[in-house]
Amino acid sequence: MIRDLFLGRVYYDGYEDLEDGGPKCASRMTITFRLIIVTFCVFLHILMYSFWTKSFSSKLKSYTIPPSLFEKFLGLLQICVFLLQFLYKFLSHRLIFIISPCHITTLLQGIVLLSSSTNFKTKLFLASMVWSSGAFMALVFPSTGLIQWFGELELFWIQHYTTGLICPLILALNGRFTKNFDMGFVSILYGYHSMSLYHRLLLCPLSMMTWANISYMLCAGDQNPAQLVFGNWYLLAGEGYILFIACVFCGVMYTAAWVKKKIFIEHEKDY
Repeated sequence: MIRDLFLGRVYYDGYEDLEDGGPKCASRMTITFRLIIVTFCVFLHILMYSFWTKSFSSKLKSYTIPPSLFEKFLGLLQICVFLLQFLYKFLSHRLIFIISPCHITTLLQGIVLLSSSTNFKTKLFLASMVWSSGAFMALVFPSTGLIQWFGELELFWIQHYTTGLICPLILALNGRFTKNFDMGFVSILYGYHSMSLYHRLLLCPLSMMTWANISYMLCAGDQNPAQLVFGNWYLLAGEGYILFIACVFCGVMYTAAWVKKKIFIEHEKDY
């Protein structure tokens, strides 16, 4: 019964889509190949954190600023979107996909938008900003999976526009969290650690055990651009191109925040 709730409609007799998972998707790579890449990537992130980004965490300043009314509205919206996605996955017997990064990002943003900017919430903010780049890419290369219920497709687009564009932009422009750190590559890399390790330590093992293709950790699928360029080595190459996408995405958001801050300061000087 529990397996049916989580995996019952991921693949079954008469239906198997590489985007969702299944034995064909699992056969694309050997378990040994996946484990070697996962081990290498985890070791790489431990090294980068130890010698590069660990000191960044200790330098975070403390500015406790409550959320604005609009942020609270967006936060409640994101929590509602997450709960609706949970309901759809429950009804569809595909509950395992609720731990996909886009859904976790939606939940993270809900928490951050509703919270004051403490040091711990700043770390969640850094993670959510990097993770938002994945939701933005889902707007560029959408993969809706199996749509079964009324409103499910519309919710997909609402979620990805709010999670991948509107919420990160509002969070950056409001400046509650960007006051707490120097916006730059190290701050992006700090958030990226959580994203990569979430994929490597949780999603990849779960995908191998269940044959559910969570965030393409089982196989890339035939239509995924990464598969066309890198083949099965996309699993390793992702450490580079996903970080690059995150840097560009966060760079645009933080630049917008910096420009707004400069304009605001100049406006204050005029008075």
